Amino acid sequence: MATPHDDLQLLTLTETASLVGLSPSEVRNRAHKGEITYINFGPRSMRFSRADVEDFIAAHRRGPGPHLAVVQPLHGPRKVA
Repeated sequence: MATPHDDLQLLTLTETASLVGLSPSEVRNRAHKGEITYINFGPRSMRFSRADVEDFIAAHRRGPGPHLAVVQPLHGPRKVA
C-alpha cells in the first residue's frame, strides 16, 4: 500500500553537497542558518529532501539556465579560405 511519503527521497549530507556543488561543511552551515531545510535524525545525522535541495538550487540560480542559453554569432558566419 502506498503512503504519502513514498515519493520523499532523502539525501545524506555528502550527497546533498555533491548535488549543490558545495563542501559538506558549507551545506551544514547553511542548513543551520535555515537556508536549506533538513531533517535531524540525531546530533551527527542530517538528511535533506531532494525537493528541498532542488528548491535551494533554483533559488540561487543566476542568469538563464542551460536550457535557455542561446549563442548567437556577433558577425554572421566566417568564411574559410
